[in-house]
Amino acid sequence: MFFPAGKTSALCGKILSFQQQSDVMIPKAWEHLNAYIHACPHHGNDEWLIIQGFYHGLTGMARSHLDDSAGGAFLQKNVKDAKDLIENMVINQGWNEEHL
Repeated sequence: MFFPAGKTSALCGKILSFQQQSDVMIPKAWEHLNAYIHACPHHGNDEWLIIQGFYHGLTGMARSHLDDSAGGAFLQKNVKDAKDLIENMVINQGWNEEHL
């Protein structure tokens, strides 16, 4: 399948310079980032770099929430544990929305 270099470059830029919108919660922000990743599966970025970029692209309040949820500094977690923490937040958000 042909994937234009310009499109790859644009999606890689969105992945690495991800920014959470102020009215978007962490689970939705993670879904937005993953939409970019799935649109460009050959992006070539390491998971640790994506996790780090996601964290730094969050609002200060969201970063504090992730740090609290991690029991300290979120970025001190290994990649698997960091990703699992975010994925659990996504799952729990879905559960909360279903029961409201």
